[in-house]
Amino acid sequence: MAMETVTIKNWKKHKIKDFGAVSTGTTPSTKNPDYYGGPYKLISPSDLTDSKYIFTAHKFITQQGLMVARTLPKNAVLVGCIGNVGKIGITTDEISAFNQQINAIVCNANYNADFVYYLLRYQRPLLESKAAKVTLPILNKNNFENIEFEVPNLLEQKSIARVLTVVQEAIAGQEELIAKLKELKRGMMQYLFTHGTKSEKTKITELGEMPESWKLMTVREAIEKYIIEKPIDGNHGNIHPKSSDFVSDGIPFIMASDLIGNHVDIKNCHFIRKSQADNLQKGFSITGDVLLSHKATIGRTALVGKLDTEYIMITPQVTYYRVKNRDLLQNYFLRHFFDSSYFQKILKRIAGDGSTRAYIGILKQQILPIILPPLDEQKRITNALDTVDNKIEFSQVKLLNYQNLFKTLLHELMSGERRVKLSNNNL
Repeated sequence: MAMETVTIKNWKKHKIKDFGAVSTGTTPSTKNPDYYGGPYKLISPSDLTDSKYIFTAHKFITQQGLMVARTLPKNAVLVGCIGNVGKIGITTDEISAFNQQINAIVCNANYNADFVYYLLRYQRPLLESKAAKVTLPILNKNNFENIEFEVPNLLEQKSIARVLTVVQEAIAGQEELIAKLKELKRGMMQYLFTHGTKSEKTKITELGEMPESWKLMTVREAIEKYIIEKPIDGNHGNIHPKSSDFVSDGIPFIMASDLIGNHVDIKNCHFIRKSQADNLQKGFSITGDVLLSHKATIGRTALVGKLDTEYIMITPQVTYYRVKNRDLLQNYFLRHFFDSSYFQKILKRIAGDGSTRAYIGILKQQILPIILPPLDEQKRITNALDTVDNKIEFSQVKLLNYQNLFKTLLHELMSGERRVKLSNNNL
């Protein structure tokens, strides 16, 4: 696939109604049960997602429902035009229906449906600006079909769509791989925290099944006896700074939202001045600490990696656990255990309904269970789970690169900054 960048943009202006037949959907009466429960999709804006194609719907209708609905063929371009204006997707069925919150385009022979999809996705801000500003933004059919864009000829439309589709398929493939890796990790954790790695006999504990040689204790017992250091002033954050206290560079201030994918997101977090941090009484977290969110967003975990600063500060919504004797407990193992379904279920049960009021105080945290396998088994379990984590992290970086590439190409190709030519054999 050859790419050529040129400076001349020889595109012509076309209105959406030039693309093909434009129509607004309808909804069969919900009072008639004979209309619903069949095999045909009734597509609404909630079914228009980040995915290009519409593979499922929240509602399905029967043949009778289809007779009173407004229908579409395969490869129709659907655009949400009430409420969340500009959501978009392409139909995948030979026949489907859509409701009155959507305007649809069935492209004629002069326009490529994939190109129209990418064009409208790129031009979503313009679509939003054309909507009537009422309680729910509305872009009616007349205004919608008279919106004008610069459009290339059909050959270039297909060329542009082909490039963007290749990148979008790579994104979808990477998302599927990440989902499979996460499912693999869940299965591994389920087995490893139940049976271990030595095929030894198991016992039933209040936490569930586990190998006979493993110990079960509470966080309080671990702190008081020999494992986890308890700071004098408590192991959670101090008062949350005001928005005006944040600066562009300084000491990282970590919130629950910064605990992402088992890591602490230092690059995108907030920062406070070191002079301000030095005046705080607690909340100082260092390399090797295991972080656990205990308020509102319950159960996020992360391990503090190597820092460019002496320490980081954490919000009162986050607790840190600092292992002082790694001959008894590996901090990496502790982080994996905190992330296990066993521990997470207990957290959710103690926390309550999961609303913004959900909270696990320090006293409740101290009665949480910790399992303690022999050190060699901790290391084997950690190595196995770290291997999957590394693959997930690598795949997530790759996904982000694909997503950034798509955004760049979408802008450059739709603005005419970059021109792509494909031979007819590739179309």
